[in-house]
Order: sequence, then C-alpha cells, then structure tokens
Amino acid sequence: MVSEILFRSDFRRPTLGLIAFCVLLLIASVVSGNQDWDDVDLEEVDHWQDISGNGVNLQIDISPDMDRLLLVGYGGPDEIRVVDRDIETIATLVPPGTNPTVKGAIWSQSGTWIVAWGRAEGNDTDFFAAWNGTTYEPADDLFENDTTPLVEIGSAVFMASDDILFIGGRDVDGTSKVLLVETPTMNVHMNYTWENDATITYLGTDDLALLCIDETGVLTSIGGSDWTEIIRFEEGSSHEPSSQAISSPGRNPWAIGYEDGSVYFWRGYPIVFSGDADLGSGPVQGITWTFYDIGDYFMVALPGEGHGSQLSVLYHANETATAVPVSNTIDTGSAVTMLMMDAKAPGNVWAAFADGSLGYFNVTTILDLPAEVVIDVPQHQQVYTGKVRFEGRFSDDHDNNLWVRVWIDKNDWQDANLVGNVWWYEVDTDGYEGGQHGFNIEVDDGRHVTAMIAFFQTPQEYEGDDDEWPPGILQISLLFMAIVMVVFLLWRRGRRTHGEDDQDVPPSP
Repeated sequence: MVSEILFRSDFRRPTLGLIAFCVLLLIASVVSGNQDWDDVDLEEVDHWQDISGNGVNLQIDISPDMDRLLLVGYGGPDEIRVVDRDIETIATLVPPGTNPTVKGAIWSQSGTWIVAWGRAEGNDTDFFAAWNGTTYEPADDLFENDTTPLVEIGSAVFMASDDILFIGGRDVDGTSKVLLVETPTMNVHMNYTWENDATITYLGTDDLALLCIDETGVLTSIGGSDWTEIIRFEEGSSHEPSSQAISSPGRNPWAIGYEDGSVYFWRGYPIVFSGDADLGSGPVQGITWTFYDIGDYFMVALPGEGHGSQLSVLYHANETATAVPVSNTIDTGSAVTMLMMDAKAPGNVWAAFADGSLGYFNVTTILDLPAEVVIDVPQHQQVYTGKVRFEGRFSDDHDNNLWVRVWIDKNDWQDANLVGNVWWYEVDTDGYEGGQHGFNIEVDDGRHVTAMIAFFQTPQEYEGDDDEWPPGILQISLLFMAIVMVVFLLWRRGRRTHGEDDQDVPPSP
C-alpha cells in the first residue's frame, strides 16, 4: 500500500513553555535565547595523493569502527583501497572483469562486508561484488554465482545490522527500481518501481527508514513494519540534487545539496521539513555536518576559481531556514567530490577531490555568548501611573548589538533608547487599562536574541452599577464577619471553661 503525506513546510523547535510559565509566576521574569553559534576557524590539516597520480573522482566511506577508510578512485578509476587513519594501505580490492570502472563502494553496518558496484569493459550489465570486511577476501557467502540484482546499479545501503540490503538502479527493461534484499538468503523481499521512472541518486538510512533521493529532487522514505509505508516529499522537486552532496543526520537533520546551489534540510523520521537555504551559484559539490554535540554547523563546498572549490562552514538557523557563513573560506586546487565528517573526531572533516587526492580539515569554534539584558524598571507587579521611564542594562561579550527593542502586551515593537550599556523607554501608563501588563524586551547581537519580560500593574477603577458591591468589598466583609465569629466562639468557650473550673473548687472551711 502506498500512501502520501503532506508535511509541514516549517520546522518548529521544541519549547519549555510550561516550565517558563511557572518560572514567570515564581520570579516574574525569564531570560531566553536562541541556540548559540560561534565564529569558526577552518584550516587544512593534511593532504594525501597516490604517487601514481592516476587517481580520479575520489569517493570515501568510513568503517563502523572509525579506524579505516574505504577509498574508490585513489589510485585510479578501477581501484578500491582500504587504508588506516594515517592513509597507509591495508588492502587493495580487485573488482571483477576486465578494465572495470567502479561506481561506488560501502562498508556494511557491522563492518562484516565491503560491497562495490560498477561495470567491466565489454559487459552490458553492472557487477555487484562483495569482500570480507576483515580478511578482504571475496565474500562468496554473500552473493552466489555473481548474482546481479539489477542491470544498472547506482546506490546501495545496508540496514538492520546487515540483514537487509537496499539497492537502487534499473532492471533489464530500463525501469528505475529499488530492491529490498534479505542478505541471509539473498532473496528479493520487495521490489519498488520508482514513480516517473526517475533515476535514484542516493540511498541512505537513519536506522529507522530508508531515505531515497532521485534525480528530480523528490525525497522518499520507505519504512513501516512490512516496508510498505512509502512517503514522498516533493518540496525539493524543482531542484536537481548533487550526487554526493548529502550528509547523514546523526542528531542533525539530513542536509542535501543541489545543482543550483540550494540546500534542503529534513529532520529525522517521520520526515519534517525544516527549510532550505540558497548558498548562491552551484552546484553544491559536497556537504557535511561538522559536529555531533554542537548542532547546526555544516561545511559546504561550492565551485571556486578555476578547477577548484571554496570550502566554508555555515550555521543552519532552523527557525528561519537560513544559512549564515561563520568561518573563513579555503580555496582548493581541485574540485571537491564529497565531504564526510570524521565521526571519531567530530570537528574534523575528510574531503575527497576530483584528482583522486584526500584532504583532512579541522573546524574550531570560537565561543560567542548571547547578549545579556536586565530590567530595573518596571519592578515586578508594581503599580504605575502617569509617565514612567522603564529602564535597565544590557551587555554583550563582543559588543556588537544590532538593536534593543521593547513592546507592551501585544502591541508593536518599538526601538529602545540607548546610552552606553543602558537602555530606556518612556511609557505613559495612563494609556493602558487597569490590571496586569507584560513589558517585553529583546536584545539582538546579530547572531542570537536574548529576551526578558517583567509584569507591572496599572490602577483598576470600579465600573459597576450603584446598587452593586464594588469588587473586593463583599469578600472583605465576609472575612471580617468570619473573624468576629471565631473570636466570639473562642470567648464563649473561655467563659464556659472558666465557669466549670469555678464549680470544681471546694468551698472554704
């Protein structure tokens, strides 16, 4: 069964509204700020190239133990090489056939296997080969008789601890398909014919569902207990995705780069669209998140001068779906083919290049704290009349505030007056109805916003009929009567006790 779901076009971050409300009741004010983001220093740490100089269009994949790299194209288009973290060769895998061209290769989720696909000279079908992930010997126990699931293969990904293998490509009739293969038996469990016959450019997973991106920019999720839940998300269908410009989520949303220079973000499963950003002229040649513990920073490669790329780090603002540059730019001599975060050392990124070389880059954050703001006047729940000067103080570690603005209740924003690190704003409180009012202030340092609220009162006037009790009088009268009654009852009890005590006293002789 195929179903389509319409997703929201915005992404709302979770809030602590209830807790904030309780804090407001207790302390009368609260300070909130958007997630901090910092200045970033980007530098190249090292660069490697095979001595043969025959490398081309390098692809990389990191082993599950994070200690080995799988390189395609390092020593030439027909080479698959496993290296350690010092780029010392561990093994060179030989693909089947004569003069083969390898299209791609990946580790399995457990590291048990390495699989690769491509086409050998003189063949009219692609090969799909496997090797043992420890001994690097051909893995005959995975595929029998050189089984080729599809005639043309474009992408593959393992799931469910290697028990499931998804393969995208075209069958003998040229129809675009995705196959779900059960690896213990190598049986094709599901066969998905792709809508509009679009070519699959990327298969990925967040360990809950399969993520598919096709050449039209449509993102499709396949999941459910029986793998029949298919969700198509067509928000990016007007864009053509870049083949390797995709970053898996971790704790961040999926980041997908497109040929026109735009980037789309999806957050987890079920998929929630969190916005897009226009980075300028494309294509996006590579993209990756740079941290697990510090979210929303990503590195991107865009065309540079000549045959190279420009590398920089940007901050992804969820609420506004914008991307803000936060680092210096590095020009590379060769074009980037893909970027991948070093999950063993977040903040470091592997970069593959079109000349077959491999680079390693470091991203260092420089802390930039949000601005601080204090409200001195109005004081909490204080009653004010006439013209009052509301005022307070603000500060920022970088002294780069863009503005300080205020508003009362639901009225429009107004710019506050600034003198040094003091803000003030004159309010005619007589213009407000009697009762409680919220005075809000926000300070924007150009990167994040700090907000505060204080509640004040204006006098309330009784507007009831002449024959009605004014508010509060009835309650006060009842309270007074209750006090009189309690005092009277205590007095009578005292008198009764005193009388009983007198009767118990024996007469004098």
